[in-house]
Amino acid sequence: MPAAFRRSATRSYPDPPNTSHFMYRTHHPRSLRLAILAAGLGASFTDAAILVGLDPSTALYDSNVKGIANDGGTAGSQSGIPVLGDPEHLNGLTFNIAFTPNAADLDRAVPADARTVLLIEIGGTTNGFGLYLIDGVPTVISKQGSTDATLPASLNDTSLNAIAVQSPIGKLNAGTAYSFSASWNHLGTLELKVQPDGGSPVVSSHAISGTPGNWSGNDTLSVKTLSAANAGGLSGNNAPNVFGPPFDVHNAFNFAGAVSRALFWNASSVTPPVATAPVVLGFEATSLPSTGKVRLHWRVTEGGAPAATSLVIKSGETVIHTPSTLENFADVDASGATTFTLSATNVTGTTTNSSSVAVETPFSTEVRADAPVAWFRFNDQAGSSLIADSAENPAPHNGRLYGQPVSGSTGFVDGAGLFDGGSGIISNTILDPANLTSGFTVEAVIRRAPGIIGGNPVVLAQRGSTGRLFLTSPADGKLLSDVGAGEAKHSDGKLHDNQWAHVAVVVDRLHTEVRWYIDGVLAGSSADGLNPDGTTFNPNFTVESATGEWIIGLGKALTGNYWNGHIDEIAVYDRVLDDPNGDADRADSRIPSHRNAWWSETAGLLDFSASNTTVNSGEPVQLIAKVGADITAVTIDHGVGPVSLENGTASITVSPAVTTTYKVTATGPGGDITSTITVTALQYQAPIVKGFAVTKLGTPGQVRLHWKVSEGEAANPTTLSIKAGATELHVPTALQGYADVDSGAASEFILTAVNATGTTDANTALDAENNFSAAVRADAPVAWFRFNEPAGTELFVDSADNGAPHNGRPTGTPVSGVAGVVDGAISLDANGGVVTDLILNPGQLDPGFTIESVVRRDAAINTLNRAIVSQSDSNGTGRVLLAVADDTGKPRTYLGQGVRKDADANLAAETWALLVVVVDALNTEIRWYLDGELIGSSKDGTNPDGSTFDPNFIFEASEGAWNIGVQKTLTADLWRGEIDDVVIYNSLLDDPDADGDKTDSRIAAHRAAWWSETSGVIQLSTAAASVNPGGSTDLTIKVGPDITSVSVDHGIGNVPLVNGNAVIPLNPSATTTYAVTFTGPGGTFTQTVTVNVVQPPAIVPAIVSSSVQGGDFILNFTGAPSTTYAVRGSTTLASFSEDLGTATTDSSGAGSATIPVTPGTTAARFFRIEDLP
Repeated sequence: MPAAFRRSATRSYPDPPNTSHFMYRTHHPRSLRLAILAAGLGASFTDAAILVGLDPSTALYDSNVKGIANDGGTAGSQSGIPVLGDPEHLNGLTFNIAFTPNAADLDRAVPADARTVLLIEIGGTTNGFGLYLIDGVPTVISKQGSTDATLPASLNDTSLNAIAVQSPIGKLNAGTAYSFSASWNHLGTLELKVQPDGGSPVVSSHAISGTPGNWSGNDTLSVKTLSAANAGGLSGNNAPNVFGPPFDVHNAFNFAGAVSRALFWNASSVTPPVATAPVVLGFEATSLPSTGKVRLHWRVTEGGAPAATSLVIKSGETVIHTPSTLENFADVDASGATTFTLSATNVTGTTTNSSSVAVETPFSTEVRADAPVAWFRFNDQAGSSLIADSAENPAPHNGRLYGQPVSGSTGFVDGAGLFDGGSGIISNTILDPANLTSGFTVEAVIRRAPGIIGGNPVVLAQRGSTGRLFLTSPADGKLLSDVGAGEAKHSDGKLHDNQWAHVAVVVDRLHTEVRWYIDGVLAGSSADGLNPDGTTFNPNFTVESATGEWIIGLGKALTGNYWNGHIDEIAVYDRVLDDPNGDADRADSRIPSHRNAWWSETAGLLDFSASNTTVNSGEPVQLIAKVGADITAVTIDHGVGPVSLENGTASITVSPAVTTTYKVTATGPGGDITSTITVTALQYQAPIVKGFAVTKLGTPGQVRLHWKVSEGEAANPTTLSIKAGATELHVPTALQGYADVDSGAASEFILTAVNATGTTDANTALDAENNFSAAVRADAPVAWFRFNEPAGTELFVDSADNGAPHNGRPTGTPVSGVAGVVDGAISLDANGGVVTDLILNPGQLDPGFTIESVVRRDAAINTLNRAIVSQSDSNGTGRVLLAVADDTGKPRTYLGQGVRKDADANLAAETWALLVVVVDALNTEIRWYLDGELIGSSKDGTNPDGSTFDPNFIFEASEGAWNIGVQKTLTADLWRGEIDDVVIYNSLLDDPDADGDKTDSRIAAHRAAWWSETSGVIQLSTAAASVNPGGSTDLTIKVGPDITSVSVDHGIGNVPLVNGNAVIPLNPSATTTYAVTFTGPGGTFTQTVTVNVVQPPAIVPAIVSSSVQGGDFILNFTGAPSTTYAVRGSTTLASFSEDLGTATTDSSGAGSATIPVTPGTTAARFFRIEDLP
């Protein structure tokens, strides 16, 4: 009996011969709407490939039976799984899920943040197991006998109590169907299988070490949908635990693609491990000159299956040491030998690995002279999982790998670690910073690669709540340490990308000071409590006690802040290296001699930089070239010439008048080496007026002046004056601001900006008042954007008569100076918006507020939201306050916990409209008005599409800036169309006295005032462009007050208008073009609108899932709503003559057919769903 079936694609074939091929043709519409061909009764009938040897009927959860489950925080509430205790945990578990990802599931939204997406998981805060996609790679993450703060060390961590492993299949492809299984036998083997549709499975087996434990947590299971209550293998549920991607549940995402089947068994199905020869993960030999001995370091595993393994280390044929453990170190008398071989043997075979003691260098001699407590030379073999500590200490602080191998690269001195921006090293506690009398020093030889990963890429740090960042280098290249209360302390000097440098950070406990050195020269001190960017910190900080692990190349949470580039050396000293005797006289500093020893081994051009890469024209800037010991001469072009060298550094001052690219040439035994740097010279210009406007105030004769001026490209002191005619009204002292002045009867104004380069004038006039502006002013808005600014402005003024204007600035490229329906407008094509300041706090208003807008939206191109007004995050509660769905034109808001709330009517495309949202805090209600008419309320807690929300929501307090035409991130929900006016009131415009009686609503009056300023045809559209035979649609007509009559042909005749509006039902029997004739002052003109009458497409039934339940085979399918179909069977595919009854779909088109079978006895058959005869 076959074990599976395949769904046939909907294709046309000739009439099938009596063969076993899954071929059919589409016959007359009533006959063969073939949905599925199925064979193999008694087996699992599904689209999903079952990759494990388990019976689906024994699964505790099967989405074919229970649907796509999300238990939330309640065990088994949707999945039906039972409580799983210790006896059940011993049985292991297996997941099998079939899914099709889309691009959002696979690609990072933020380049620096790994994207974690849930497929299926079980468990909660402290214990759990889950299948995820991390950057598109199938991944298993689990916590067992753990805590919420426990994280895997990497995406290749096989040591419990927290593990993470990935399938070798790599990143998946969007739109391709896959099956993914993971089976854990609770004994030490985790097996992953990933199979693309139509392909072969990629299998990987992972040996899991550590103590197995509780993997089901709170016994909640979830497919696709993630929350903190069902974190599965992820961590960070508790608010104080903020770990970031990829292991923090708060940085993970729901699966957006399709899941066709998901199963969960409380059983395992793993391929028994195969014994292999041992694996040497690392073997290194380091010198102990003070004793003449050699320290051997090793790390070995037994191979695939557990097998007793013996180790022996030789020098030549002489046995030097016989280890008794698979990982450790030993100090041995090697009798001068420098090369050693480790042999690891079990019953399967022997693995050997060799290591040699690193050659001593001038730099290593200097390091040893100052007795480091830890020293990572990064001379480890390529691919090593063991990073050896070369210091002469009682026990080495060897590092273990996090992520991908880093060893095997080269530096100037010897070996180097190459960090890829996603890997690191974890060591044990090297020292407790508070248990040192004088302090400590960190020394490193590093090279930054372009493109930092995280805010503070780590060279060296310590984990734990009081563990600190000892040495990092953020985007600006400065050195940063946060020793002392975690306050960031920055150096003055900085590193440059792709350039080797010797750096040191000294933490001086005696004098409460952090000092940084770059290439042996002091590059900054914390003594003044001031950072180069002006931020401050307490200079009298306390060095806290910390006993956490020390980490190299990654952040404290073992995620983010990855180092990207090389690390050649890291040495840690339990003393102050720049003041060895602690007398505050740094004349005896050892740092310059360390740098010089390193420099003596360098070669070539190390760095070419400028003290400032942007200066005003003619200002001085220092060019600095750092070269290796082999370089004998340095020259710079553009007339600079030869530059003298001192200890490997050549520097000279230049004063470029224009932007100049300087080339340095370093000459040595190997010839010339060149590099360039560009210094931008800003030019002096006449002032640039970015914006100038004057708005009317309530007091007669008073106006508000608004201005924004730039000195030009280069700093150039500028004076301003604003006049009305010859009368000077104001002399601004700032380049941007506002002023309220008496202007008498003046309506035109001039701003004059003067600097040493020239004079610039800008003219403006008061906006003309109209019926709509009068209505707005009467209701005292707190902010009002009329958008009457000229093209190219960078200042969008607030015309409200308030204490201070909420003037806006452009974000992106909004187009100003566009004609609106009343006066001016801005035009947006999803290309930007306007950012203002905090206009009001939605959570601190009684009785509420109103947003009024005059807008025109473009025709739909997708299903995105289009924001009219939003509020940015200040405390995480900024919301989209008023938006429109691009596809439907549905007005909506996300006020109240960020849950969508929709109006009932739609805003037509390419039509000017007055759209208002009233936020009634007294009655916890949101009301929408379109052209003066109420079009929806949030009171019933239901959206038109049937989705629901809590009608008793809370208006959260939020103090972020307000935005127009763009969502709070300034990158999403961008408006497409024009915005003429946006007005905000701290009152209920439909209930001004807030008594619940809306007969005094001002909205109709505002609409009438706005409408009085319109002209011509405002809207001519149908609710639907196409209807089915016998169907109908509404024709909406909106015209300005200048239109005196409207008529429609096809027997409809004259159309009565009410305030310029009319809605006419149309019932075409065939596709019809209606001619609409308008009459106004300019005469008569005609526009047309067409309604298509089309036959609805036939709905072909399709099987969505199948399963065996007891003695029944269940086919779940979709078809036309409320339709009865025939269920037919066949044993040969030649004909479907077996009548198996009928099945009827519900109102949504979902149906199921039940076919009695006897598993293991009933012969294999094929089934299909077809129309009734």
